[in-house]
Amino acid sequence: MLFRSLTLLPQALMMGLLMPIAGRIYDRYGARWPATIGLAIVAVSTYQMHYLTIDTPREHIMWLLVLQGSGLGMAMMPIFTGGVAVIPQAQVGTASAYNNVVQRVAGALGLAVLTAILTTQQAQLLGGRAGLVPAGSVVPPQLGPPGTPDWVGLYAMYQRTQLEVFTSAIDNLFLIAAVLSAIGSLGSLFLRAGSTAALVQATPPQQEAATPPTVSAASANGGPVQSSPEREFVPSATATAERQARPAGTSSS
Repeated sequence: MLFRSLTLLPQALMMGLLMPIAGRIYDRYGARWPATIGLAIVAVSTYQMHYLTIDTPREHIMWLLVLQGSGLGMAMMPIFTGGVAVIPQAQVGTASAYNNVVQRVAGALGLAVLTAILTTQQAQLLGGRAGLVPAGSVVPPQLGPPGTPDWVGLYAMYQRTQLEVFTSAIDNLFLIAAVLSAIGSLGSLFLRAGSTAALVQATPPQQEAATPPTVSAASANGGPVQSSPEREFVPSATATAERQARPAGTSSS
């Protein structure tokens, strides 16, 4: 368990290191280019994991995970921030909540689908390898001192075959994930580009909707209607000139 944690630790450190840098890149260049480059790095690193075997060194896996973590750290923050940035200010809280819900649901569905594919691939690969061996032709290797039962060697052969089948099924999942990451990298080209300040200046201000006249509670119950205060009448320059030119003692009809 300790070695597994140490294997995944460099990937998490790389993601935490690049996220603040990705935020500055997003403020200056927008979400398009960091998301595209980051997902392209994820696609390349995931495709390289397609060649893993049971004999692959741990150091090689750690370097691939670091490369994948750098792509995730560069792409995820600009994608989420760019999606929330186009939402009106009054709906940012709702959009953030929907974003979290969709992220959790999509992660759960993706994990379920990939697990089903893994199980199916593992069963098919194991059945295919078993079908290549004729019945009764398996000679188990001799393990241990003389007199050791033959089933010990047969069990060891079965365990190695299981590991090879599991590794091959995981490699197929890595290939699927690499294709999906490449598609996401192409889709990131449709995101907005440009600095955040330029986008804010180019966004027109939202007009407030006119509030309808309200009816007071007294008028609703049959009481006197309270009208809103009227605007102060300011006479125009033309009306003032006509009033001054009119003879004294005459009134307008």
